[in-house]
Formats: sequence, C-alpha cells, structure tokens
Amino acid sequence: MKPKVILFVFSFLIVSCKQENNSVDQEAAKSQPEMKELIIDFSFKTNVEDQFAILLNDIKIDEFQSKNVHIRETVYPSSEMERIHAKFNPDNLSVKLLITLGKNLKEVFFESLKFKYGKNSIIINSDNFEEYLMTNDYLKFDKENSLLKAVLIGDYTDPVIIVKQKLLDFLAKD
Repeated sequence: MKPKVILFVFSFLIVSCKQENNSVDQEAAKSQPEMKELIIDFSFKTNVEDQFAILLNDIKIDEFQSKNVHIRETVYPSSEMERIHAKFNPDNLSVKLLITLGKNLKEVFFESLKFKYGKNSIIINSDNFEEYLMTNDYLKFDKENSLLKAVLIGDYTDPVIIVKQKLLDFLAKD
C-alpha cells in the first residue's frame, strides 16, 4: 500500500510543477510586446512586363543606423488580376513607404492596396486613393477608370505611388 501512496504523491508533485511552469510561460509571453508585421497586398493588372517594388526606407535600427527593405516582383501582362503579397519582418515600419511601378511606359488597372500592421488594417481603392496615396510626376491616376498611367518626362519615366503620412500614422497607432 505504501508504494501506491508514494507513487500518487510523486505523480501529484510532477503534475503540479508542470502546471506552474505553463502558467509562468504564459505570463512571460503576455508581458512581451506584440511583434507586428507589415503586410501589403497589391491587386492590379498591367499591359507591360516590368519589375514592381515595394520600398520601406529609413527603418530605424538605433540612433545611428537605419535600413531599407525592398520587395521586388516581376509582373507580366495579364487579362486577370495579379497580386503582389509583401510581408516585412516584425516591427519594420518607417515614414517612407513607396511602390514603384518599374521603368517602362505602361497602364496599370488599380483594384486595391491592402495594408495591415498589427491590429490595424485598411483597404485602399479608387474611391479613397487620393486620401491615403499620391503619385509622383511620372504617374497619373484616373479615378473614374481606376487607371495608373506612366508618363515620360524628357526620355525618362519612374512611376511611383507614395504612401501618405496619414496612412502610416493610422497603421502605427496602438
């Protein structure tokens, strides 16, 4: 009878210690700040093959260093909607976010841009494009047709969508 009692007490102690360790692990996980990933989904179709890029520039590392992260994808003409899904490392957010549409003259039918950072997310379409985004001089936005059109200035084009500070502030808020 004594071996059964000893075995029971020993088993009880093991289970109790295991549960205590689990609660300590859960408390430690709750005390660490949430790691937020910036996720961008760009839905579009284009009439020219080119290389699009999403540029997240001047990400602060510390008081002396910053870094740039660029996600590039070659896109091809298509009659169907294409999608670029860009996922940045946790806690990479800056005040300079650009979407470059390559180096060739083209038309891009713009369906949407979805931004998600932590719990905050927003969908940009042609109705709210100008509220959260702007274009440089090499790119014209036709709201009625949801069309982005690259233009030449001299013999050069560099069409870019620029994310406004208003959108970055929205994503960064807690």
